[in-house]
Amino acid sequence: MVAPFAIATAATEVTRQSYFVTKRRFFFTESFEIYRVTPNFQGDNRGLYDYGPPGCAFQANIVDLWRKHFVLEENMLELDSAVITPEPVIKTSGHVDKFADWMCNDPVQGEYLRADHLVENVLAYRLARSLDNYDGPELGDLITIFCIRNPDGNGTALPPIPFNLMFKSTVGPSAAAPMYLRAIPFASGSIGKSYRNEMSPRADLLLVREFLMAEIEHYVNPEKKEHERFAKVTQLELPLLNRETRLAGKTTPRKMSIEEAVKSITIDNKTLGYCLGRIMLFLLKIDVDPSMI
Repeated sequence: MVAPFAIATAATEVTRQSYFVTKRRFFFTESFEIYRVTPNFQGDNRGLYDYGPPGCAFQANIVDLWRKHFVLEENMLELDSAVITPEPVIKTSGHVDKFADWMCNDPVQGEYLRADHLVENVLAYRLARSLDNYDGPELGDLITIFCIRNPDGNGTALPPIPFNLMFKSTVGPSAAAPMYLRAIPFASGSIGKSYRNEMSPRADLLLVREFLMAEIEHYVNPEKKEHERFAKVTQLELPLLNRETRLAGKTTPRKMSIEEAVKSITIDNKTLGYCLGRIMLFLLKIDVDPSMI
């Protein structure tokens, strides 16, 4: 039997090779890369990428297929909303106060680290549960108890502090009305740029500060969550990670038909089941490896 670590290492190598091949063929390149090599450059271009001609064509094909698969086939109305949003709107939605990660500072390396990722990376084989639900003090306790240090340089991380992931800006001559670069979600489908103030974007194209996002807001009667096209996806199987599996400290998903998942309330209702089924069909249509879903 091949060890999980060996499989993960092989997958990482394939990802690394794919990164260099696509970059060399100008699918993408780091934004402002030419400035970073100049003397006295103090900016941070990590997590920012530009698409070259092949990358633009690839993205356009996916967007076109998404629009046909969801917007046109489901008879949705497409919207193009404003990106810059008044602070009261985002504050009401909870993004100003709650859209934040816990951040540690390594004073030796001068590097900022996301606390849950730091703990998860160092204790990957010692903690068999997700860290997404830990708050800052709990992450800090784990860092202290297990003497977790920054893998790059072995520096001691200071206690986690909240780090808001919204980009802040201002509109007009006054700075009294701050704005956040996040499009307001409306009903139906929309495609546009989203922004996430990643504190330490290390995973190449997986953790970026600006990205294109296709989003659907599907409103449903809370008293009647049926869907007229549910029968079209009932036999489609999805890899699902239910609550019991996660609480047991496991991360292996179980394949289950959408019909079975709705009956067992693993999926809450038929509308949600239909939407998940349509998403799965879209991923398969664009040739995403089923084993990676």
